[in-house]
Amino acid sequence: MSCNEEFRCGNPLNEFFNSKARNIYIYVARETIADPEEKNVELNYLPPYTIKALITDLTTTQAMWKLQGIHVQRAKELVIASKDFKIILMSHKIVIDGNTYYGWKDNAGKNIQYRNEGDYYRVLVYSK
Repeated sequence: MSCNEEFRCGNPLNEFFNSKARNIYIYVARETIADPEEKNVELNYLPPYTIKALITDLTTTQAMWKLQGIHVQRAKELVIASKDFKIILMSHKIVIDGNTYYGWKDNAGKNIQYRNEGDYYRVLVYSK
């Protein structure tokens, strides 16, 4: 198996990531104020970015512990390369196998729950 130039050769996680990762679509949107008095915002989605990720389904119990305070139907854990992390932070929606997922949003602004693991990030996304 050939080694990808962006990552160090010989690391088993890099080889596993290069062979098993699937494509996901990241949608970034521009917000425009539709009604300034009501403070309504319209989202205009830009064309999607395609990145590779390892995808793991979370059970209801795992989602309850990892995404505390958020009632979810489905949740997934993504392992993405560190070069794609900034795109995930800007995302408004993430499409995996035709299903739409979101990061976590609170009153302070848009956040996403993640953990840095060297060359990779673990990101939690959920479906409403």
